[in-house]
Amino acid sequence: MEKNATKAMGKLDELQTSWVFGACQENGISVLENLNNLRGALEIRRLGLVREASLAKRANVLSKKSKSRKLELYWDRDSSIGDEGNDLHVLEELQPHQNLHELLIEGFGGVQFPRWMLNGSLLPNLKSIMISYCSLCEHIPSFGELPCLEMVEIMHMRNLKSIGGSKDDRMDTSTTPQSSSFNCLKVLRADKHA
Repeated sequence: MEKNATKAMGKLDELQTSWVFGACQENGISVLENLNNLRGALEIRRLGLVREASLAKRANVLSKKSKSRKLELYWDRDSSIGDEGNDLHVLEELQPHQNLHELLIEGFGGVQFPRWMLNGSLLPNLKSIMISYCSLCEHIPSFGELPCLEMVEIMHMRNLKSIGGSKDDRMDTSTTPQSSSFNCLKVLRADKHA
């Protein structure tokens, strides 16, 4: 039943409203490939079941979902059972388009985030980013180069060791940065063990 329903949903290429999608092992998230008119929010759950990053690439979140303003990506909360290398490759392929305003990532099983999160020019309109329950993650980008960023929320990141894009760019989570490039930031919430 789930397999047939998922295939049928992929044929709804004129679907425009916000949509929640649960990935399945058989097709991964490739059924999102033709849903190019989505507006509002796109929520993708069960990303831990996507075993091939190439299926995530086929979903083409970056270039063809440019009307969607909010992207929510969920893995299982207990990412310790996930495949950290596969999770990173899947998230790398789910690079959102430049018009995105809100990004939520929960339960991601990688130790660090993909390159597209390190480059502010790839997400110039992002206003809100929420990252939580990424229990294996040790490093996250600083997000200081995102020009429109108003809210950053980092919660339940028990293994977090540094914030910053590269070894040269990272700051220790136990220190306060000397300067900030968060020109629009209104809300910053961070709790490693909340």
